[in-house]
Amino acid sequence: MITGTQRAMLLKLINAKEYEKIKVGKSVKDMMSDLGLNIIGNKICLSTREKQKIIRYIREHHGEDLEKKPQTTDRSRLSRSTLAPNEKRGGYAVFGSMLNFSGNTCLWFKDGTSVGLNTNAILSCDLNTIDISKISSLIVVENGDTIIHAKILPEILPLSYKNSLIVFRGYGENIVLVHNLVKMLSKECTLGYFFDYDPSGLKMMIAEGKKRDSALLLPKALPKEVIKLNKKETFNIQYNDLQPLYAQRQNFSQRLCEHIENIKDNEYAITQENLVAHRVLLEEVFLTDN
Repeated sequence: MITGTQRAMLLKLINAKEYEKIKVGKSVKDMMSDLGLNIIGNKICLSTREKQKIIRYIREHHGEDLEKKPQTTDRSRLSRSTLAPNEKRGGYAVFGSMLNFSGNTCLWFKDGTSVGLNTNAILSCDLNTIDISKISSLIVVENGDTIIHAKILPEILPLSYKNSLIVFRGYGENIVLVHNLVKMLSKECTLGYFFDYDPSGLKMMIAEGKKRDSALLLPKALPKEVIKLNKKETFNIQYNDLQPLYAQRQNFSQRLCEHIENIKDNEYAITQENLVAHRVLLEEVFLTDN
């Protein structure tokens, strides 16, 4: 899901004249970069074909139809019910402001209670209710399908992460909430990122790793059956994300450098879902060797 501000910017882009330069914010700029579109400073100019590409991308990856008129209210059903007899017309994404967790561990709350999590289920809760000081290990996963199938993760995670709390990165407001959660973690908390094995996934994990000590959870090796599922067209779209990482690869740890070269040399774009479905073992990779 995209935010209202992002939607407004995207609508301005697709409604602009062909090749008209439109100023956009960082989050929308990052989306356009993922698609390999023409970015000039903080301005973007698009062809008609590129506009259609954006519409399809947002629909497929963020569940938003930019061609559909949005609902104008953001009231929850509960608050809506104080004003109208039909609370379901609130136009509010019920879980849009919640964090979604799984894992073989416990989640503690500020009122002193706790919930034993199970990888067969997902728990949604408000960030403000969580006792974050009790979180000792956290994994951020990029895709919703991965947390739905979280029961497979203990089989492929490094030993030190097998009993971690798992949180879905989500979209729109969820991303902001996960960022805030990470900021509030204790320094002693182990943090890992597990995203798609492609240029954009690598770029996002490295960007997060620069903000706080953390590890990238990357495949130790790719079996032939997974390599057959590689999406070279996605690699081509995301290639611009890989270029600066490749140019700076010697600044990273030796193992991360090897992964960057591996993705570039083989033009890899392998989804997180394929890694999980084929139970590809993951390794802990740090940004630097220090």
